[in-house]
Amino acid sequence: MERYGKWNLLGAAAFLSVGIFSLVKGVGPEWYSYVTVVVAFLASAAWIFRFVYEVRKSKTEESSDRASST
Repeated sequence: MERYGKWNLLGAAAFLSVGIFSLVKGVGPEWYSYVTVVVAFLASAAWIFRFVYEVRKSKTEESSDRASST
């Protein structure tokens, strides 16, 4: 987690802010404005999922390291 944790949260915040900005600005009748909002929120969710995955992975590696050292 030490290596990717902060970058995952930063990426999630960046895509979340793009999605919120697009919603506040207004989603127009053009199809690409709807797609932009959906893609931004999906990307934000993917970055959050990656953060959770990295945290769980580091915890399992830490617990397996402790078990193998005893």
